[in-house]
Amino acid sequence: MQFACIYSKLIFNASNLRQKNKFFSNPKSTSMKLIQLLQILAILCITAPLATAGETSYVGKLTGVECTACKKTIAQSLSKIKGVQTIRIVKNKDQTHRLEVVTDSSKSITKADANKALEKAEHYQIHSWSKSKG
Repeated sequence: MQFACIYSKLIFNASNLRQKNKFFSNPKSTSMKLIQLLQILAILCITAPLATAGETSYVGKLTGVECTACKKTIAQSLSKIKGVQTIRIVKNKDQTHRLEVVTDSSKSITKADANKALEKAEHYQIHSWSKSKG
């Protein structure tokens, strides 16, 4: 609702500028271009939050990672799961790694789904899995 008021004011101001003929060499075509630009911006402002609002993060405890190639193998395997966008693997102080997976929320991912994606590489094991808050 608030956006509609701002949008209306911008169109009103564009019309006033066109009538006063202060800033445009060809006020009618420039004003129409400005109105089209405002319409495009309005659509982007409305749809942009929908695109980013759907992210879900998962956190897990992972063992079996010994080198950078291991991380690459894990990332390639997990990225085959539908909706996975980002994978981070960070070493903890002990022999485990923290696994962070960010998805587009199109599908909920369980610990079993993640371990199944890693089944060809049996020595990698996800021991804990939870949906991250925030």
